[in-house]
Amino acid sequence: MKRLSMLVTPDGRLVSPVGPDFLAALGDFDPDYDAPAFAVKNLGFIRFDTLNDSIVEIELHPRNVTLLALLAAQQELMSLHVRLFRIKYLDSTWHSEISASSEQAVARLSELCAPAFQLPPAERFLVEPSDHTKLFDDNDSPLRPLLQKWRISFAQFDPGVISLAVEYGLWSRMIIFGLKPREFEPVFRFVGARNSNGIWLGRDSQINVIGEKVRNQPDKEYGAWVEVDPGFGTRGVVGAGAVPSC
Repeated sequence: MKRLSMLVTPDGRLVSPVGPDFLAALGDFDPDYDAPAFAVKNLGFIRFDTLNDSIVEIELHPRNVTLLALLAAQQELMSLHVRLFRIKYLDSTWHSEISASSEQAVARLSELCAPAFQLPPAERFLVEPSDHTKLFDDNDSPLRPLLQKWRISFAQFDPGVISLAVEYGLWSRMIIFGLKPREFEPVFRFVGARNSNGIWLGRDSQINVIGEKVRNQPDKEYGAWVEVDPGFGTRGVVGAGAVPSC
């Protein structure tokens, strides 16, 4: 069996478990123990094992994983051309799950690594309209590069949007909807970590919303409200901070 192993460091770098870069990140150049396992369990590293170019095993301790490591791991998953993903994660014991697509695996990692906190109550279904064109004049806005990319892409979703979002730290804030031509029923394609807080998607159901229609989320009333309105455009794009895809 052909196995290729890589590790994502807490600062988001991809390194070999037998190389000097890993030992430097570990802080021990002569370990007499299973260094990769120690790094995953205690230091927030994420391990990738590709088996025969057909299955990817991801190993992590979600409580210790940093945002940079999570985003780098998710970007790596999106670049892999395999159809089966095994996620092995540690809480009090080791657990193992199978995902049948990179999108499912990315969403599940977001759910596992989401911080355990509750957002304060907010007014239900509140949207504050903004003129997005003002971002072109705001050089300090983190959203400006993404808006520029969206404009030069003529509002067409491509892999460059994901790369740009990861580079500027926006990936965890994004929700990606899929919308087929001449249809008005958007579906969830990706939900970033900062949206997996259990308030509106539901902590236990986030993995299940991938591929589901927007209106079928746990809060049916909100799902119906945020869904695409053929006469007025996509209310959910502004309200949820989402990026639509075609």
